[in-house]
Order: sequence, then C-alpha cells, then structure tokens
Amino acid sequence: DGISELVSSLEQDGKGAPVLMRHYLNIGGRMLGFNVDRNFGNCVDAMVVVDLREAHRRVLNRYMGAEGAARFLACHAAKLPLAS
Repeated sequence: DGISELVSSLEQDGKGAPVLMRHYLNIGGRMLGFNVDRNFGNCVDAMVVVDLREAHRRVLNRYMGAEGAARFLACHAAKLPLAS
C-alpha cells in the first residue's frame, strides 16, 4: 500500500502501483529507487531486485516449470549464504 501511495503521488493522474510492480512485490521484489522518465511520457520507472532463491516454490514452478525450478534451486543451493 505504501508503494502504491508513493507512485500515486508521483503520477499526474493519481494512479497507484502498476500491476507488474505489484507482481514483483508479491514475489519478494525490493524497490531500490524511482525515477520520472521525462523522455518517455513522464512515466515513473522503478529499479526492482528479486532474489529468486527466496521466491516461493510455486512461483518458480509457474514461470520455470517444475523441472526448471528444481534445476535452478539445485544449482543455487550451494551458493546460498550460511546462516550464522
């Protein structure tokens, strides 16, 4: 809701967060910064980072397929930082 309010305050027509932005937030995306793109109709851009290693398995299955998600997780399992 906070992101939607921020975007709404920047948009001339008062629209909230776009659907794609909400989807990124729902899978754990983090908004690092915003910008008003004067050369592209004054639209609001956002830099989003999503750590797919932390995404829910059902999300990975949806976009990568069950086999692709399993391979992705197996590949990155050894690279996850150890909890201290």
